[in-house]
Amino acid sequence: MGILAVLLVALAAGSTAAESKTYVQEYSYRASKVDGKESSRTIAGRQVKKLLLEVLAADIENVKEAQRLQLTKDQIAALSAGVVKIDVENERWADRTYRLKARIVADPDELIKRIGARSRKITKRHYTILTLL
Repeated sequence: MGILAVLLVALAAGSTAAESKTYVQEYSYRASKVDGKESSRTIAGRQVKKLLLEVLAADIENVKEAQRLQLTKDQIAALSAGVVKIDVENERWADRTYRLKARIVADPDELIKRIGARSRKITKRHYTILTLL
């Protein structure tokens, strides 16, 4: 009986992991004369985050539930930014170039639910502000 329980837990964990997708992007920033290591890291970080969110949004945009929300790819990316965690996998500063590789692991179905909830909150706040004016 104990082996069956362990097997069921392993199968459940495997099915949850199968729903998640990993998105990986890399960005290199060539520093100008006024850029240092830290400013180059900040710029590379912003750009790799933008790339990751664009890829994620393009993937999610085609899911039926996301289409029902009638959000643009840019709106999906903006709403996803507050929901997903971006992990830096690798970064390197060499020859005035900052290379940064990062990833997002996200379950598209769960992300759509969270985006929908955020979108409804924002719409409700926007409507409340407009009615107060």
